[in-house]
Amino acid sequence: MKNSKFISCSAILSGIFALMLTIPGFAQDKVSTNSYKNMQKEANEQFFQELDKNKDGRISELEVDLAADDRFHAIDLDGDGYLSDQELYLAVLKQEETYNVGLLQLEHNPTN
Repeated sequence: MKNSKFISCSAILSGIFALMLTIPGFAQDKVSTNSYKNMQKEANEQFFQELDKNKDGRISELEVDLAADDRFHAIDLDGDGYLSDQELYLAVLKQEETYNVGLLQLEHNPTN
């Protein structure tokens, strides 16, 4: 049972992380490659820090479970313990909005 929970939580976490890495086709036209790489590096470092709850520089299975649980509950807007297609859709929209805000900030404050 614990193994199936780990797989389920890992799948949710992986899916959300994959959304973070999605690059719209227009992104390369709007920001320089170096700016995008810097933004992606910062996002990866922030993601690692969020997962590494005990700050030991490694991510354990328990830390993955905790992060997946946190993200699941953040997406489960009605708190019923299930994710509906609407809740997932809203999570994707929120992630895209966050990404687009990051692109706008890079456009207005390019580092390279």
